[in-house]
Amino acid sequence: MKITDLTAIIDGKSVNCAEVTYLEGRTVIRYKKELFKGAKESVQILKNAFTANVGSDGYYLGGNYFMRYSAFLTYFKEREDFCYKEHIYLMKVFGYNHGGNAFIGVMTGMPGDASITVEKEGDLYRLYLQYDLKRIDIYEDIVIELLEVDPALGYVGMAKRYRKYQFEERGVKTLKQKIKERPVLDYVKDSIEIRIRQGWKPAPPTVLEQTLENEPPMKVVTTFDRVKDLVDEMKKQGVEKAEICLVGWNVKGHDGRWPDAFPVEEDLGGEEKLKELIAYAQKNGYLIVCHSNSTDCYHISKKWNDGFMCSIQKSGENRKCAQPWSGGNMYSVCPQIAYENSLEMLPEIAKLGFKGAHYIDVITINQANACFSENHPVNGREAIEYYNKIGRLSQNLFGAFSSEGSFDDYAPSLDVGLYVQFGLHKRDGLDEGVPFWEITYHGSIMANQSNLTVNYTLKTPLERVQEMAYNARPSFYINSKFYSGKPVCGEDDLIIGTNEELVTTVSHLKRGYDEYKKLSALQVEFIEDFEKLTEEVHKITYSNGTVIYANYSSTDYTLENGTVLSKQDYLVK
Repeated sequence: MKITDLTAIIDGKSVNCAEVTYLEGRTVIRYKKELFKGAKESVQILKNAFTANVGSDGYYLGGNYFMRYSAFLTYFKEREDFCYKEHIYLMKVFGYNHGGNAFIGVMTGMPGDASITVEKEGDLYRLYLQYDLKRIDIYEDIVIELLEVDPALGYVGMAKRYRKYQFEERGVKTLKQKIKERPVLDYVKDSIEIRIRQGWKPAPPTVLEQTLENEPPMKVVTTFDRVKDLVDEMKKQGVEKAEICLVGWNVKGHDGRWPDAFPVEEDLGGEEKLKELIAYAQKNGYLIVCHSNSTDCYHISKKWNDGFMCSIQKSGENRKCAQPWSGGNMYSVCPQIAYENSLEMLPEIAKLGFKGAHYIDVITINQANACFSENHPVNGREAIEYYNKIGRLSQNLFGAFSSEGSFDDYAPSLDVGLYVQFGLHKRDGLDEGVPFWEITYHGSIMANQSNLTVNYTLKTPLERVQEMAYNARPSFYINSKFYSGKPVCGEDDLIIGTNEELVTTVSHLKRGYDEYKKLSALQVEFIEDFEKLTEEVHKITYSNGTVIYANYSSTDYTLENGTVLSKQDYLVK
């Protein structure tokens, strides 16, 4: 396809300065980094390249996500003007299907730094990229590759073309390939995940900058011995395959003193009791891993060193999470330092005996930010690679890598994501949700579907349908409600304080396991087609011919062959 307008707007001034290479099935657009020397405010590119008039056919595809769907379509319909701009994306891609042309756009130069913008102004729609120079530097050529797709194949064709690109050019592997290289994943794919939060300090914190003198006490909830009771009850009730993940096993519990992990928290039983639990779970046929953190740091850490490890924003300030957690104000670690810390911490954790999909918090649900420290500068591309190095280190030490979220900057190293979507609300300009991530990555990365489908057996039938329609790997969270604000995983919690609560909780785990084991073999298959029979009745076709029908509506639906699909239920053919 020919691009007619390649103007870059640099600090408000228009410059026609792109180089274009037309290859078979691909158009490569390059803006040399020298063009932006001296720019201070912003850069906009391709602002008039992919326009559409109100009322015309086609759509834009955006990589952001909202509840039940991992991407969205924007149709060129009449409506109020709007501007949708976002730089934190589940998938750093965009799509265009209009006027007989269709492509998926991939940012291969400055890969994690653009804000994808969709807007309507008057009678014209635009999709373009923006770079905020108050937040980032232009450290290399800006390169956009447009991968052509048959327009008749729609967004499903776009996702499959992007999948091919990821496998052939970014080193992403299929789950079948991964299992051959790391056999522990064969067990992981057939198991449910059981996260257990064991202990924590107050959240929100009562002390923002904690020291050994003012640190609040940790609340002990589930000791290592109590987790052994859980193992016994799971065996008794017939939960055959599960992966247990210990959260807050580390010094002072969940988000206690990162990046300090040791000593193992004595109030939970200490290191010997932990090793005893690990051996006991493995002897009973379960995988057991733990939750660690490589990217966050607290003032109380032994490694704090006047904040030397902190990631520095372009403004010169330490990068800090807007929401403090149990350890107080939470600062971001420079990606380079995060990797160096991991080289020290993760082998020590591995010595405890854990095997499985080791979980490192928040890496794959966050943007890979540059660090502007004079001592350890890191650009956006390097940040992505440091985090993928941490993922590969986890694979080598434990067998697999798991993290919170499923951002595809990290697809080359991610094996298991804790949720695809994070319950965001639909925003202006997002007309139709589509399962773009699922079509791209099912058969490569395992994940449960959403933060709100965690503990799905306690929730409504809609969470069950959402979880099973895309063959999500179910995730359960014992003591998920620790934060005194709105719970991340919803109000429904699993607890094992009393023996009666233990039996009830395991019955929910058993129900989830029994349902999932009928579908777990599909984890190695791709999703080849997705069709909306109605807005609330969907048909998902897998590469081995299996079809899952999902009915989100409040009424039954009769399929073409006469089979009745019950309301808020799913059916496997």
